[in-house]
Amino acid sequence: MISAVHFTSRNLYVDPTHVRGYSVRTFDFFVQGSSRRDRGYYFDFTFSEVVEAAIQFSAQLGRGRFLLWDRLVEPLVNSRALVQDLYEMTFASRLFPAANVVAVLRK
Repeated sequence: MISAVHFTSRNLYVDPTHVRGYSVRTFDFFVQGSSRRDRGYYFDFTFSEVVEAAIQFSAQLGRGRFLLWDRLVEPLVNSRALVQDLYEMTFASRLFPAANVVAVLRK
């Protein structure tokens, strides 16, 4: 499992070790034969598939989430890949900023 800071997260700018923010589709570039993987010169390894990719709306998992809308928006956004894409492409990602992107890749 890989966890990276989402491009809308305020923690992207708070932590000086964060070089860039990630999208839920960023990990598609690591998958062999993916339509998004047209830049093979970036790295010499691949994965067979992205098993799961989710957007987290709180840096803390489970208990400890104090923003009610995080609890409501997260299941909705992660219900389907199309909804994740629409979230990231529209004003919704600015209205309800995410914290992290979590992905599971299969070798």
